[in-house]
Amino acid sequence: MNKIILPTNPHSEDDLNREGYHDDSAIKERQILLNVFMQSRAMLCIPKAAAHVFERANEPYRELFGNRNPIRKTLKEALPEINGQEFIEILDLFISMGIVKRHDGKLWAESEIGEGGVFYFTFPLSRAS
Repeated sequence: MNKIILPTNPHSEDDLNREGYHDDSAIKERQILLNVFMQSRAMLCIPKAAAHVFERANEPYRELFGNRNPIRKTLKEALPEINGQEFIEILDLFISMGIVKRHDGKLWAESEIGEGGVFYFTFPLSRAS
């Protein structure tokens, strides 16, 4: 089985040739995908889900945030202006909903005005066939 590692710099030959790339075709295919990603006119980024650390961000995405470099930074570090706006908490909830749904579980909240809220989730003991 081929092991593919996403290079830190899409144009670095050292990264493309390091351990993990086992044949030239995999290297070329990965480079093509990286070039398409980086040259896209759409705003694109690749964060690691749980920690929200940016692995990649193309030029239009960086321009949206004042040409700041978000790579290897958490969402809070890259965009300090969102701190205190509950954006990250909402993003975490969205990710959690996807995980619960994929496992045929249920997710719900109970709250009262001025009292806050509590989120609950359940998973079935076995998946329905």
